[in-house]
Amino acid sequence: MKIVVITGEESGDKLAASAIKELKKILTEPLKIYVIGGRALEKEGIQTSTIFTGNIMRQPVSKYIEWDSFVYFEVSDEVMKSGILLGSHNRQPKENLDFLIMKVLRGIMKRNKFFRKVAMMVAGSLVLPALALADIKMGIILGFTGPIESLTTDMAGSAELAFREASDSGNLLGGEKIIPVRADSTCIDAAAATTAAERLVTAEKVAGIMGADCSGVTIAVANNVAVPNGIPMVSPSATSPALSTISDNGYFFRTAPSDARQGQLLAEITLSRGIKSVAVAYVNS
Repeated sequence: MKIVVITGEESGDKLAASAIKELKKILTEPLKIYVIGGRALEKEGIQTSTIFTGNIMRQPVSKYIEWDSFVYFEVSDEVMKSGILLGSHNRQPKENLDFLIMKVLRGIMKRNKFFRKVAMMVAGSLVLPALALADIKMGIILGFTGPIESLTTDMAGSAELAFREASDSGNLLGGEKIIPVRADSTCIDAAAATTAAERLVTAEKVAGIMGADCSGVTIAVANNVAVPNGIPMVSPSATSPALSTISDNGYFFRTAPSDARQGQLLAEITLSRGIKSVAVAYVNS
């Protein structure tokens, strides 16, 4: 894991030192830490205030302001997405800083989120990686009832087998265990699938979702639950072309190709075999 620490005032140096000490205790994987002085960056003409204070253009009040120019600060956005910013000041005693770090770490452990590449910022402030040190809950949302229920038992079983192998290896984040939690997408009822996914996220606190299966419910779960809550989801079977352009903020993935791509390949194979006339049979019930 690579961690970048940017320190500003003296309190930032102290806060960073405390955090690094605790991180070395709890992380079993190799840890590379790079410390950069915020004042040194500013001397080189690199503005750090937008990193530490957030992107003002993203604040609700910005829509009421007439800007001469409107620019999003991409670095600031990335920092705000991938960590937690803590403020401090020069008069903070060391015991207060240590207590603050431990409270933050414990809170992060409960959230059960993962960022493999993390930016840590100290202003005196600090962005800590959201690493879970408890069991990792993973949601499996498939149509356990409905038109494809005969398929989903094996689909879920294969995912649980992979989770079990990762857990039993002892190499997952220093010995973490994955706990799978099932939910029923029904395959055809978008409202039911959304409700089931909401339970996984809000009640079960899953870190990610395997599913959904049918394209309609997959789109509903992505748009209404996974993407708004920042939960990654991977569908093994949703093939709608609409999923190729879904506004997912990088949280949706699928392992099955789009219907558009499948159709293209079938046509190429058919033509390569010299077949010029085909008939298509399909279920329309």
